[in-house]
Amino acid sequence: MATTRWDPVSLGAAVLSVLSNILYIAYFSIYATKRPHFDYQTFKQLDPEFIQVEWQFRNSYRSLELAAGLLGSLYWFFLAIPILQVAWILSNGGKERMGIHVTVALFAIGGSLSECFARLMYIGSTNTTEWLSKDFNLDNWLGTGVDDGIGWRTLEVAHLVVSGIILWIDAFEWFALAVICTLLVVSIRLSNRDDKVSKLSTCFTTGWIRLCVVLAIFSIIDFAAEILRFQSWRVFSTVALFFSAANRLILLPSWLFLMAKQLPLAKRIFDSNNGTVASSENTGAELLDSVKESTRLSTDGAAGDGREVTLGSRVI
Repeated sequence: MATTRWDPVSLGAAVLSVLSNILYIAYFSIYATKRPHFDYQTFKQLDPEFIQVEWQFRNSYRSLELAAGLLGSLYWFFLAIPILQVAWILSNGGKERMGIHVTVALFAIGGSLSECFARLMYIGSTNTTEWLSKDFNLDNWLGTGVDDGIGWRTLEVAHLVVSGIILWIDAFEWFALAVICTLLVVSIRLSNRDDKVSKLSTCFTTGWIRLCVVLAIFSIIDFAAEILRFQSWRVFSTVALFFSAANRLILLPSWLFLMAKQLPLAKRIFDSNNGTVASSENTGAELLDSVKESTRLSTDGAAGDGREVTLGSRVI
C-alpha cells in the first residue's frame, strides 16, 4: 500500500505562505518606493489635497493588496492544522505533558483564526474605503461652497485606526508563533527522555528543531519591533520589515516544508504504536488462555499414564 510522503495541508500552507508574502512584500515595496508625493509632515497635518493623491495611489494597487490578503487568509486558516497534529502526536494522543500541548493548541487556534478573520475584515474595510474615496462627497461637508476636505480627513483617520488594529493582531501573530515553536522544542526535548514517545520525537529532525529555535527568536524580535513602531515609526518599521521578510519568505516556509516531509512518518509511527499496543494486549490474552488450556489437557493426560509433560522448555 502506497504511503503519503508529504503532508498536503502543511505543504499547502507553505505554498500559500510564499505566494501571499511575495505579493505583500511587492505591494509594500511599491508603496515605499513609488510615492514621490509623500511627505511625512504633510501627512501628519492631514492635508486634504495630499490625502486625495494618496488614495488615488492606494486604489491603483488595490488588486495586488486584495490578492495578497485573500491568500494570506487561506494560509493562516490552514496553518493551525499541522501544528495541532504535531502537538497531538507529541502528547501521545493526549496522554503526555498536557499543559504544554494544550497551550500550543490554544495559541495555534487563537493566532491562526484571529489573523485569518483580521485579514478578511481588513479586506472588507479597504474595499469600503475605496468605494467611499471614489463615489462619495468627501470635499464639502459644511455646505459653504468651499471645499473643506473634512470628509477626506475623516476617511484617512478611519483608515489609520483600522490599520492600527491590524498592526496589533500582526504583532500577536509573531508572539503566538514564538510561543508555539518554543513549546514544541521543549516537548521534543522532554520526549527524548521518555521511552513511550521517544520514537515519535525522533521523527522531527535536528534541522527542524533548530529552525524552530531560530524562528522563535526572529518572531519575538519581530513582535517587539511591531510594538515599538509607536515609539519611533521609521526606525522600528525598518527593523520589523527586515525580520518580517526573513520570517515570511525564508524561515516560516522552510519550517512548513520540513514539517510536511516529516509529519507523515510521525503519523504512521503514532498509529502503529497505538495499534501495536491494542494488538499486543489481545494477542497476549489469547496466548495466555491457550497456554492454560494446553496445560490443563496435558496435565490430565499425564495423570493417566504417569508420564512427564513438557510445554516449551518447561517440565509440567
